[in-house]
Amino acid sequence: MSNLLDRLAQNVRAHLHEWLQGSGISEPSPTWQDDPPGEPVHVDEPRASTGPLPHSAELADAFRILDLPFGAPLSKANERWKSYLKRCHPDRFHNDPKRQSEAAELTRQLNAAHDRIEAAWRQAGSGGPG
Repeated sequence: MSNLLDRLAQNVRAHLHEWLQGSGISEPSPTWQDDPPGEPVHVDEPRASTGPLPHSAELADAFRILDLPFGAPLSKANERWKSYLKRCHPDRFHNDPKRQSEAAELTRQLNAAHDRIEAAWRQAGSGGPG
């Protein structure tokens, strides 16, 4: 199951990367903006859960899809989710059915990842550290 989720996360990131390159929009850095300078967080590196979120493969993949480290605050997940949705929303491609279909699939995956993170933070009883 974990391999399947890892592949899904990689596919979403690859499609989003291709999408952003094809549209001429630069991709944001996959590091968390609040991390100390000189200590970038690499999204693919597992990070131990030190906060109130229980670690699971599904939740880790949700953070990975949004290019955030595990346990990033809900506010950061919201920002990244909105940023990605603005870039790949299906309504932007109403004249190109193929790209609109691809955008719809990316949007579904981004929404599912965001919903999973939001539910985890609600269950934990907070919006995250910071």
